[in-house]
Amino acid sequence: MIKKILLLFIIFLFLGGCYDYSEINDLAIITAIGIDKKNNNYIVTYELLSDNLDKNSANIKSYTITQKGTTLTETIKKLEKKLIKKAYYAHADVVLLSENVLKNNNIEVIDTILRNPKIRENFALYIVDNPQKALKNTTDQMPIIGTNIINNFKKQNTNKLYKDVINEVLSFGKDTTIPKIKISNNTITLEGLAIFNNFKIVDYLDTDETSLYYLLNNNTNSYIQTKKYNDKDISVNINDSNIKINIDKKKILITGSIYAEIISNSSKINLNNDRELLKIEKYFQKELNNNTINLFKKIQNKKSDIFALSEKYYINTRNKNKLIWLYSDIDSNIKFNITKKGIINEVTNHE
Repeated sequence: MIKKILLLFIIFLFLGGCYDYSEINDLAIITAIGIDKKNNNYIVTYELLSDNLDKNSANIKSYTITQKGTTLTETIKKLEKKLIKKAYYAHADVVLLSENVLKNNNIEVIDTILRNPKIRENFALYIVDNPQKALKNTTDQMPIIGTNIINNFKKQNTNKLYKDVINEVLSFGKDTTIPKIKISNNTITLEGLAIFNNFKIVDYLDTDETSLYYLLNNNTNSYIQTKKYNDKDISVNINDSNIKINIDKKKILITGSIYAEIISNSSKINLNNDRELLKIEKYFQKELNNNTINLFKKIQNKKSDIFALSEKYYINTRNKNKLIWLYSDIDSNIKFNITKKGIINEVTNHE
């Protein structure tokens, strides 16, 4: 009895005091939603807070329910009828989408959520293989998976909110991105970034390309990069960046500076030698600019304007041209600066 009162008190805090005891007791609080599509049927899964506490730890647990239907609206209505209590969406942190949903009539997903006054727009979107399995398999071991996903990527600042996706989709000269994650063995990892053209998946950025994408958008989050130097690994922690991306009638120009410190040195390098440090800077700088050019060539090839180049061109020229960036030359001139040697000063020899 005491544990149930504790649970209701915690839920009361979540709801911000908007409901009295009887109202809280009548709510089915949804924390995550999974949407898949197979054989022309939608498969929708809800993760809900459980009324029962874990007897051993007193942690709040969750459970899942799933429903199939021919349309997304129909499926949601059927799912709500399955619930004994009234569906409450205001605390849904995450919506997990399968690739099938985004490849097949994905506009229905946007339209359904926009038209549903019960669903707020500040939840995060993620792509995952088999959302139903991802939610069901992890719920027993990882309480409240929706909250765990948000917290897992909060420090990396890689949560992509639905309202931001909608803004990018509806704005001129922008294509959106949605992170793809993997949930397995009680761990959540970022697999890459889906890139879109008119809200249709055209390709994925791998983990290195994804890190570079965030870096070019000045989201460093202590980005660690390891490269071969003199046939040995050397790692740097990029802790700050000031990158600008622009476009004119002739080219796409990426400029700015990266600031990093060396955190691992297995190369035969004396980091107290300023000439050697300069060589390392030039090496990482060359790699960074080459990778940047390759990334921009990739998005040109896939026609995915994830850097809002059409918008930037319009701001500069007042000319709405959504095609010019596809055929522009690319010039990347980012300076790489090692600001600290860290504590790795002497040669580390593992041989």
